[in-house]
Amino acid sequence: MDYRIKMSAFLVFAFAVDAPALAALPSLVWCNSCTDAQKKTKASESAIGTTVYVGDVVNHNVNGYFIDQGWTETTPAQPIKNPTRFTPIAPQLDAINGLMEFYSMAPVGWKKATDYSYPDGNINVYDVVNNGPDQRELTLWVGGQPYSKSLEVRGEIFGITNMFSIGDASKLPSVDFVITFTDGSEITVTVDYSGRTPTYEVKANTDWDSHHNPVLTSPSNTPVNFRFNGPGNPNDYNDWLFQMRLLNYDVPTGPGSYWACTNSPAGYHCVHPY
Repeated sequence: MDYRIKMSAFLVFAFAVDAPALAALPSLVWCNSCTDAQKKTKASESAIGTTVYVGDVVNHNVNGYFIDQGWTETTPAQPIKNPTRFTPIAPQLDAINGLMEFYSMAPVGWKKATDYSYPDGNINVYDVVNNGPDQRELTLWVGGQPYSKSLEVRGEIFGITNMFSIGDASKLPSVDFVITFTDGSEITVTVDYSGRTPTYEVKANTDWDSHHNPVLTSPSNTPVNFRFNGPGNPNDYNDWLFQMRLLNYDVPTGPGSYWACTNSPAGYHCVHPY
């Protein structure tokens, strides 16, 4: 056989054997207030040939396991999972310690939230709802606040989803900053920990103007009502009109206190319901 064919066959075989190992991330699961025996049982839920870390945010510790194949002592012998424990080391250990430290910070849990008042009285929700300089200045300001900085407890947690396979997304750091503007409008900024550094981003569908109307950032396929009577920023209506037309809603010319906006075969449009 041509040696080139032999070499090609070898490379294909080697890649087929090693590709799953290269592609698979170790799993991270939690077993709070668990004994070592309970952690081992939790690890046994993972597939043979995988690596799993079992953390405990209450006792602040973690065990690592290789899930090997074992055999029962019965006749005939039956295959079983055999979790072999090992001591976690950096960088995985540092990342898990960072996660547990985040969890333990007040308020205890994976989800943190706080309220901020934005100091620039000339800015409201309509100025920051779309990507642009005002939104960028808002997210930079949020990221620079002392409480925001305190949540960046350990740099090791950044990029955590590139280090571990985490089946339960509710057990990942989550932070919401509710920003209130001078006119009473609101928007929420959240933090993305998936990169090398935290990224502060405006959270979708968390925008309200001073008349308590939702501020759409994309067309809605379900009906949405708006009203502009009562107290609130007198510029809300014109700002809303600009935003809706930016989203290709057909809004009739002329002021109105109440609007109902929806989608139909004719496209996105708004009408006076009464």
